[in-house]
Amino acid sequence: MTLGGLIDAAGCSKVTLMAHDWGAVIAWHFAMHQIRKIDQLVICNVPHPGPAAAAMSWAQLKKSWYIFFFQLPRLPERMLLKSAGMGDMIQTTAAAPNNFSEAVVALYNENGGRKENVTAMINYYRGLVRGGGMRRQKRLGLPIISVPTLMEPPAPKNEINPPTVSPSVTPILTELSAILDWKYPSPFFN
Repeated sequence: MTLGGLIDAAGCSKVTLMAHDWGAVIAWHFAMHQIRKIDQLVICNVPHPGPAAAAMSWAQLKKSWYIFFFQLPRLPERMLLKSAGMGDMIQTTAAAPNNFSEAVVALYNENGGRKENVTAMINYYRGLVRGGGMRRQKRLGLPIISVPTLMEPPAPKNEINPPTVSPSVTPILTELSAILDWKYPSPFFN
């Protein structure tokens, strides 16, 4: 099912779209191209595509080496399946690792340990480069987002520096990691 289909099926009168990582890439374009009406947009750890593309440099490309590694057939899947579990990796990089119970970590490990799931995750990167995703979005353009938008800036250690945002975006949530730790309430949802 598509994101638009999920919104339709929910039958909500008000929609706050909150997204992280690849979901945030999808959410930026979903909001820009107004696929469905949303009332608020929250983006975690992913810069706006326009300024991000403009800020691309050799230094950033080196930090994004894994995108190019994921273009290889089969090898990335084999390496990820032999590495620590997905839940363990997520917990290790979280700002508040104790927020992840053993049951949640085990569930991520189980689902991230299936070859078809690992391939599905890697295929986002393959589609970005080989599938023409970035070229297609460039042709469609980057319209201004008209709904209230909040953004947790990218983590400087592994994302584009400095954080890049559109003038229509309000950066917030600066204390959070790439995995949003729910102990930090947001006045945005009140």
